[in-house]
Amino acid sequence: MDKFITFYDKYTIWQLSEDSLHELAGFVVRENYKHHSNSRPNIHFDAEVEAVYREEVRYFNHSRIFVAKNSENNIIGAIRLMLWDGRETLPIQSLFGIQCLNDISPDDSCSAIWHIGRLAVNTDIGRHGLLLFKSLLLYAMYPICNRKKGIVFAECDSKLLRTMKLMGIRVHSLGNGIEYLGSETIPVYSTYDDLVGFFRENQSSYSINQASVVA
Repeated sequence: MDKFITFYDKYTIWQLSEDSLHELAGFVVRENYKHHSNSRPNIHFDAEVEAVYREEVRYFNHSRIFVAKNSENNIIGAIRLMLWDGRETLPIQSLFGIQCLNDISPDDSCSAIWHIGRLAVNTDIGRHGLLLFKSLLLYAMYPICNRKKGIVFAECDSKLLRTMKLMGIRVHSLGNGIEYLGSETIPVYSTYDDLVGFFRENQSSYSINQASVVA
């Protein structure tokens, strides 16, 4: 069962259970096609949903998945944070062939390597979408910014990347983009130092703290 975390004016925040991973996969793939191609999902939709689902099952024990739900209990936003165990193949490795993540990480043997994925927001909620996007990012950032050292990798849609930079989040590209789930996707990373300023500036507005981040 999903765990309730908090509520805002137009939505509630939950930590997703393993039983809800297929629903998450369908939402993520559907929203990517809606947002980036302005069209219905193509004939590969079911196969892509299954691929996302299988990947999330594999990552689940090392992850926290936060979702926003509307009053009808439907997912309207999602993000997944995973602490890498050094063994599981990350999407940035399989999609882009970037293998030596430790070489990119801060020069600290205790540095944590994180991965953020499945960031999607319903395109139909209008101006509330940016606020929801920011709150999901902050929930994912809390464990990263609580460690002092570390690095987070992601595969970021090009439009999303521009939005993050406009919000003041420092993100570094690792190479050229590819077509993935209906949009141009770019491999990126951010360090603790890149994220902590944005997190500290915004966390009080969204009441993001240890009590609100379910273990």
